Amino acid sequence: MARIVFIFDMLELGGAERQAMLLARYLRDKADAAVEIVGFSHPGVLTQICEQEGFPWHIVSSSTECSTRKFPTSVARFISGVRRLKPDVLLPYTIHPNVMCGAFWRFTGAKTCIWNQRDAHQQSSRRWLQRLAVRGTPRFIANSRSSAEFLTNVMGADPTKVEIVPNGVVLSEPKVTREEWRQRLDVSCDAIVCCMLANLTRNKDHQTLLEAWSILTNELVAGRLPVALVLAGRHDETAQELQQMARQLGIADSVHFIGAVDDVSGLLAACDIGVHSSLSEGCPNSVLEMMAQGLPVVGTDIPGIRDVLPLQSCSLLAPPRDAEALAQRLKLLIESPELRKQYGSLNLQHVQQHFTPEAMCEKTTSIIRDTLQLCKT
Repeated sequence: MARIVFIFDMLELGGAERQAMLLARYLRDKADAAVEIVGFSHPGVLTQICEQEGFPWHIVSSSTECSTRKFPTSVARFISGVRRLKPDVLLPYTIHPNVMCGAFWRFTGAKTCIWNQRDAHQQSSRRWLQRLAVRGTPRFIANSRSSAEFLTNVMGADPTKVEIVPNGVVLSEPKVTREEWRQRLDVSCDAIVCCMLANLTRNKDHQTLLEAWSILTNELVAGRLPVALVLAGRHDETAQELQQMARQLGIADSVHFIGAVDDVSGLLAACDIGVHSSLSEGCPNSVLEMMAQGLPVVGTDIPGIRDVLPLQSCSLLAPPRDAEALAQRLKLLIESPELRKQYGSLNLQHVQQHFTPEAMCEKTTSIIRDTLQLCKT
C-alpha cells in the first residue's frame, strides 16, 4: 500500500484543493492508498474537511518566499516534517509546494514526486530554485493544454515527462433551495442573476467585470428587467478595492460580495448566467462547475477557458480587460432566455462527456503507479 502525501500552501479550499480531495478519496477508497495532507501554513476549510472524512493532516511551517536568511531553516522544516510521514509519493499542488517538493523531495525519503500544475501559471520569485525543482521532478501533471505549454515553454520541463489530466467536476446536492438562496441575496424571483466563483485576487480581474456591469446596467432596461451580480469567493487582496469601486461606479446595490461559499451547487442553481473574467487559467474549476449546473458562461478569451468550453460557447468569450465586449456578451444572454437555455444545455453535455472526476482520478492513479514502477527498475 503506497503512502501518498498531498502538499498544499494553505489548508484552505480552492479549485486545486477540491480536485486534490476528489483524488484523495479515490486513492484511499479505490486504490488502497494511505493518504495524508500537509499544509505550509494555517489551518482552514480544508482542515475541517479532512477531519470530517478521516484524513490525517499536518502543518509543516515552510515557504519558498521567506527571506534569504530564513530560507535554510524553512527547507530544513520541510524536509524533517515530511520525512516523519514516511511518504512513498509526494503530490504537491500549486507553485510553492511544487517548487519545494521538486527541489528537495529526495531528502524526504519519498520514492518519487509528481508536480501538479493547477494554478494560474504562477512562478516562484526564486527562479534558481524553480529551475532546480523543474529539473529534479520525475513527472508532471497539467490540467490543460495551456498548462502543459506553460510547463514546457516557460518553466523548462521535459515534454516527455508532462501528461495532461483535465479536471473532473462533480456538484454535491444543494444545501439550500433556489428560493432560499435568492432570499439570502435579496433578489426577486424574476431577476436575472449572474455569478462569478473566484477568490478576490488580482489575476481574476473582477475590476473589468465591475466596469462591464456598470456599462451593462446603464445600457439595459433599468427598471424593466431586474439584474444582480454575485461575486462568490474568499476576500483576498482586492476585496476592499472592489467594494469601493462598486460604490464609485454606482452599482453597489446590484453587486453582492458574499465571500466564500460552502454550498456552490445551491448558489449556482439560484443563478442564470456564469461569468469568469480571469486573466489566466489552467483548467478553471469554477467554470466547469457552472457548466455542470447547466449555466451559459461568459468569460475572457484565454486558452484555459476556451479549452473547457464547447466550440459554440466560445462565441461568448471577450478579449481580456475589454469591459465593453464583456458587457455586450452578458447583455445578449440577459435579454434572451432562449440563448441561456441553448448555451447552458451545450455546456452541460460537454462537461458530462469530457470532465468527469472518474476519468481524472483513474488517469492520475495510473500515472502514480507507473511512476512508482519506474522507481523499481
